[in-house]
Amino acid sequence: MQKRLYILSVIIIMVTVVSCRKDDTGMKEPVRHSTELTASGSSQANRNVVDPLTVGLEAWYKFDNNLKDAAGKSPEGIPTTRGVSYSMDRKGNSKSAIYFDNKYGVKLPKIKQQTNTSLSVWVKYADQDGINTIIRPSLYGPFLISDKTGGGWGFPVEYHCYGGVRLNGDVSSYVDVVFSYSYVWHHFVVTYDGTIMKFYGNGNLVASKSYAGTINQALAEYFLGYDPGDNSALWNGWMDELRFYSRTLSPTDVQKLYNQ
Repeated sequence: MQKRLYILSVIIIMVTVVSCRKDDTGMKEPVRHSTELTASGSSQANRNVVDPLTVGLEAWYKFDNNLKDAAGKSPEGIPTTRGVSYSMDRKGNSKSAIYFDNKYGVKLPKIKQQTNTSLSVWVKYADQDGINTIIRPSLYGPFLISDKTGGGWGFPVEYHCYGGVRLNGDVSSYVDVVFSYSYVWHHFVVTYDGTIMKFYGNGNLVASKSYAGTINQALAEYFLGYDPGDNSALWNGWMDELRFYSRTLSPTDVQKLYNQ
């Protein structure tokens, strides 16, 4: 009788231990599943991250030994006469910036335009006289021109840089900023939102102007380094990282572009 009671007790203890182990396993399983979901969700979030500098980017000309649009939305640029000259960019990379020697220009055939717009570009001036075209739209859109304002042999050379927009009806509005010394890279951004035009130099807002108007939602030609209506208005200098946006860049966007 005692032997039977002993065996029964052992069986009860074994059943209790197994039952506890199953309960413990059942409690831990949801925690493991939750961890797996968290890891999966994190991975999905990483895949969905979008570079804000690509939002509204309609054209991006890196000038890395070619005239192709890196954004893949706009046609390749067309030289006006002979082949294109490429040079070292601001980071020391060879054939990674375009050089205009005052003898040719480049036409960009179809760039998307609308009222909310922005233009970003790196430029470096060479010695020149008079007002010269850096970037000019055929009918409407942002533009950039420059002229030498003083200096001479042994003296610093100063340049006015005019940034603006041409609205419907071929009406232009612009602001200008003076930068000293040639052969130095500068970053310029022009933005427009239908009411206010802003001009940034080297990451900072340097001028703004109220000017209400609209820009047709269309495709416009752009001329780099020359004015097609004036063969003498050719530019002498370097250009790199030209971007066109169909939105108004924020000050944070401008800083990011400058710091790249």
